Amino acid sequence: MRTTMKIIALVLLPTAAVALSSPVFAGKAAKDDKTTSTEVQSETVEALQTIRSYTLQQKDQAVASGRALLDDLDARIDDMVQRVEAKWEQMDQASREKINASLKELRKQRNELSEWYGGMKHSSTKAWDHVKDGFVEGYESLAESFGSAESEFEEDTRGGS
Repeated sequence: MRTTMKIIALVLLPTAAVALSSPVFAGKAAKDDKTTSTEVQSETVEALQTIRSYTLQQKDQAVASGRALLDDLDARIDDMVQRVEAKWEQMDQASREKINASLKELRKQRNELSEWYGGMKHSSTKAWDHVKDGFVEGYESLAESFGSAESEFEEDTRGGS
């Protein structure tokens, strides 16, 4: 188990650090119990559409919105890691390997998304639409992967309980 915890820590520790200090997460923590998956999806779609509509003159707002989305996603990933840790002993080896692979892929995609975010912060006039769309598409892909990983984890832990 110690090796697995090291893997999880290496893969997601930077994400967890950002998530724990996130003002977005702090603001949503009180309503987490009442917030449905559909509401989160709706808010995310709305935020992504807003980012996509921002012009270069609204770059600061786009970057702030992007940061908020990243912080929220980081908090959700951190929450999933905590749930994995809590259920680790109940999971069989195949489930453990599958969730570790999913977490590793999420971290890879999160790093790629961070690069798009950096591109948004520092883009030129010519590159603005490209990096902005790259961020939105990267976020959508990562969110889909996160949803799949979360579903697999829930399925594996229901079967193992």
